[in-house]
Amino acid sequence: MTPLLLQDALADFLKKELGTYLLDTNTEIKKAPQIVKNFLPLKGTSDTPDFPFVIIRMAGEEDTGEQAIVTVKLIVGVLSEDVQQGSGDLLNLIERTRQALFKKRVIDKRFRVEYPFEWEAPDEQPYPEWMAVITTRWTIPKLIEEDDYGQRIFGEVAGC
Repeated sequence: MTPLLLQDALADFLKKELGTYLLDTNTEIKKAPQIVKNFLPLKGTSDTPDFPFVIIRMAGEEDTGEQAIVTVKLIVGVLSEDVQQGSGDLLNLIERTRQALFKKRVIDKRFRVEYPFEWEAPDEQPYPEWMAVITTRWTIPKLIEEDDYGQRIFGEVAGC
C-alpha cells in the first residue's frame, strides 16, 4: 500500500510544481504537462491532448529490513515540430522535475527522494514527439513488526 501512497503523493506534488510550466500541444493552446499514474488515457477517451505529460510508473521495491527503497520511473514527453525546440523543451521538463524533487527532498512528510537522479532519452525519437525516462529512488516508511496482540516488537513509527 505504501508504494501506492507514494505514487499518489508524487502525482499531487508534480501537479503543483509543474502546473505553471506551459508547453506546446497538438492544438493552438499551450498547457502544463498532464500528470498521470501508470499510463496515458486510452485514445479517444479524453479531449485532453496527450502531450505534454509526465507518467508516474512504479518500477520496483527493495526492502532490506532496515529500509525500503521504491524505484519510480517518470516517463516525460513533449511535442514540437521544431527539432531544437522539442529537445530543449524535453530537457527543461526534466530539469524542472529534478529541481522540484531535490529542493524539497521529502514529499507528504514521509517519502524521501534519494540520489542518484538518472534520466535517459532514446536515440530514436518519434518526431514530433520527444520523450525520456527519469529514474528516481525513494525511501519509504519501514514496516513495524507486531506480535499477536498488536504490540510492537521491533521498529519505529515511520509516518504511516
